[in-house]
Amino acid sequence: MQRLLTAQTDLMAILEDRGYRSTGPRRDVINAIEKKEGSFIAEEIGGDVPGVGRATVYRTIKLLLEAGVICKLAMPNGEPPYTLARIEHHHHTICLGCGTV
Repeated sequence: MQRLLTAQTDLMAILEDRGYRSTGPRRDVINAIEKKEGSFIAEEIGGDVPGVGRATVYRTIKLLLEAGVICKLAMPNGEPPYTLARIEHHHHTICLGCGTV
């Protein structure tokens, strides 16, 4: 079941409700994601949290994806951008020239 997000939604609380611990690195990754205005890639988040291991970034994104609070977009270049899932069902338009979502 996908959960609707509002501006006040606490992503860490969603993971805690699913039984995951609130660790410092995981909170750092989630804070970086919550600050993103549009789409983001995992490498961007990793750059925003230099003290957090790459595996933690990818695992946290995977947990949020499984919880239905972020969307993964399929891109021709293979590197998937993610967005916060703010509405139940939606589509994304991707520029074929520059790849902007």
